[in-house]
Amino acid sequence: MQHVGFIRGRTSTCFLRRTRPSKHLTRFSSSTSTSITSSSIQTSLLSNKIRILTSSGPSSRNGGLNLHALALFVRAGPRFEDDSTEGVSYLVERSINHAISLLPPLGSTPSTPLRTLLLPNLEYQTIHVLHTPDQLASSLQQISSLLQTPLQLSKVVAEAEDQDDPTNLAGEYLMDDLLHAVAYGGKGLGRRSVPTPERVQELSEDEQLVERWKSEWWLSGKAAERMILVGVGGGRLEHEHLATEAEKALGWMGKPVESRVDETRKERNKGLLSRLVASLGLSSSKGEQSYEELASAQTEYVGGKVCLDEGGEADWLEGGTQVVLAFEGLREGDGDVMTLEVIATLLGGRKSYQPGGPGTGMQSRLFLNILSKDSSVLSAKAFNFSYSDSGLFGISLLVAGPPSLLASTFSRVVDQLRLLTLPPPPSQGRRSTREVVAGRRISLEEVERAKNRTLVSWLMERENGVGVGCLDDLAFSRPSPTDIASTIASVTPLDIQRVARRVLQGGKGEPTVVAMGPGAEAGLEDAMGLLERAGLGRKTDDREEGAGR
Repeated sequence: MQHVGFIRGRTSTCFLRRTRPSKHLTRFSSSTSTSITSSSIQTSLLSNKIRILTSSGPSSRNGGLNLHALALFVRAGPRFEDDSTEGVSYLVERSINHAISLLPPLGSTPSTPLRTLLLPNLEYQTIHVLHTPDQLASSLQQISSLLQTPLQLSKVVAEAEDQDDPTNLAGEYLMDDLLHAVAYGGKGLGRRSVPTPERVQELSEDEQLVERWKSEWWLSGKAAERMILVGVGGGRLEHEHLATEAEKALGWMGKPVESRVDETRKERNKGLLSRLVASLGLSSSKGEQSYEELASAQTEYVGGKVCLDEGGEADWLEGGTQVVLAFEGLREGDGDVMTLEVIATLLGGRKSYQPGGPGTGMQSRLFLNILSKDSSVLSAKAFNFSYSDSGLFGISLLVAGPPSLLASTFSRVVDQLRLLTLPPPPSQGRRSTREVVAGRRISLEEVERAKNRTLVSWLMERENGVGVGCLDDLAFSRPSPTDIASTIASVTPLDIQRVARRVLQGGKGEPTVVAMGPGAEAGLEDAMGLLERAGLGRKTDDREEGAGR
């Protein structure tokens, strides 16, 4: 989902789920280059049922080095927490990242991998290691060591207090969590990825609970059966060799592991994140569910509206109000997911002060119809998240102005979404983009531009052959670059209309509207009514009956 940077200021593809960026140690240049070609894939199982996948593609080189990569996908994250364990995965992930920050620097020893990082998201935790062919065994041992990292609870507690400072708070994390909490009713995909400092403190005082959760979801035999280890590289990557070394490094999983906990703790004060979460009524209760129940649970989209006038002191709001409008999108693997990604690119968007140039969204609908019309609109961006059983699609806004300006901007955004559901113009002549937008219908020219940008973004994320996107594709049997290119090329204006209607008018639950900042409640008082009058959101019984007459 190369959406255009949504709330967290990062891009991803529709095949990568919502990911919270880590403060990991990056110790290698990203300026690698290679061609992307299909390659043979081999698979096998370790004795503890960890699935091994290898792909011997073309060599990827940087500074004369032949690069290989490993990625261990651990099926754990916030969506598998219940009320009693909410926030535990955050403590485990942060402890591992603290261990990564202490790894030896690049070049300190011949066996030191070139880069190690942990990428957390709601459904999978991914340990990614970039290495040379000679470092395979040491890279696997490093993964094994990280899995057994002692919990660094005092460091996580101190870190949580720092991030709750209103002047430092990463608002994109907060809005992201609030959006998902409202969209999914605070369960499953709606679990917070960043718990409040009070919750971090509470969990740190129950070390047995944290250790028990880590053992069950990261280290047990049940966890191993849900893990995937992927290796990619050219030349000397042999599946049997990787499987042999992986058995040595990871064969212990499923056996009892000694508990080691850092028990130093401090009292913390309640900050902005805590106040906002408490105001939503999403505080933890003590309901417990079994591993099997959580592992197989399906997330239910519900939607709803939450507007908070809080947060005015936060620097990240830039004196404005942030608004997120979302609908249930498409799950990963859905046949229309790439068409929805083209729609997100077509809407586009950017920050109003972002430098221009090719590929920066200056010909997108949100720029031409929202950002360029009013300097008080600081940002307008489309986004598209896909998960294993659901998705979110919508637009994020940052508006600096009175409630009346917020209301009018929101109305114009709703109109842009409504236009996606209209049939394309009967004639696709050589009119300019601005003329087409003035005509309000989606043109072939717009669709072709969006298709090209979507494909280029997707390929750029996979150009070095050993990046996280490539390993993610292999782990989950994603389509090949050739198939993706063919799928994107086949998208037509009629497909845009069909998929837009499916997502914007035929989904489950209500639209999701989340806003924070001065005047949020007053400016969006009629938000749900406006959406209903525009024909967007779940169809009510009356609308369905009317459509059938």
